[in-house]
Amino acid sequence: MARDVAEDLAEFAATGKVDAPARHAALNDVIDTLACTAAGRDADGVASLAAVVADWSGKPEAGIWFSATRAPAPFATLVNGLMAHAVEFDDTHDAAILHAGITVIPAVQAAAERRGGVSGQEYLSAVAIGVDVACRLALATDIGPGETGWLLTPLCGTFGAAAGAARALGLDAGATLNALGLAYAQAAGNGQATIDGALAKRLQAGLASKAGTMAAIMASVGITGARQVFEGRRGFYAVYQRGAYDRGKILDALGERFEVTKLSYKPYPCCRWTHAALEGAL
Repeated sequence: MARDVAEDLAEFAATGKVDAPARHAALNDVIDTLACTAAGRDADGVASLAAVVADWSGKPEAGIWFSATRAPAPFATLVNGLMAHAVEFDDTHDAAILHAGITVIPAVQAAAERRGGVSGQEYLSAVAIGVDVACRLALATDIGPGETGWLLTPLCGTFGAAAGAARALGLDAGATLNALGLAYAQAAGNGQATIDGALAKRLQAGLASKAGTMAAIMASVGITGARQVFEGRRGFYAVYQRGAYDRGKILDALGERFEVTKLSYKPYPCCRWTHAALEGAL
């Protein structure tokens, strides 16, 4: 059986060293994501979902940002991811066509709170790794979201959230591979809600972050996932991307070049594709 790139990504997530520029870029992304979340905390759907999570109760292991509410880690990420994406001000990786921080950072935060004792340096390394995984998987797609109908933010963000949460939990490469497989069991995110103007569009970021967090937690207790996650006969690229992908874009300079350093931050709270027209109009 050929080696799946999932094994390379799992080893990278578990043992990879993150350099200072990447950690600094990760810190900028954390600051931006928290600011976007602050802006989104009163947006439509946030209070309703937060109330549902509060009603579910459960172990108070991770915080819902900008509130006194604590919840089980996956539920906290569900709300935090929604808030971070709610006003369309979140980070963008232009080439990958996704927003990375809104799925990865809530997952890393919740996993770090669940584990406890995670250093700032390791926290930022987990963010950088999660963002790298999400972006590389998206960069490798040869068919864009406009044709497939899949939104890459939640679709690839689920794997980034799982990788980042696994790193924050201190999982080894074997458990991290299971986390990626369990993330694949949950990965989703289509564009119909964008067309319909539904709140489900912003919710999908929270769902991806929740799925990645759950995947890492389940892997930490021995639940197994698919191993040929991305390149198997029914793996991610065969099923979601019709087999059209560039393997080299996933592995090229893995652990040496970090995509978190290539994120851009929006001057306007709306789709990145509209910004050139806005600049021209102004």
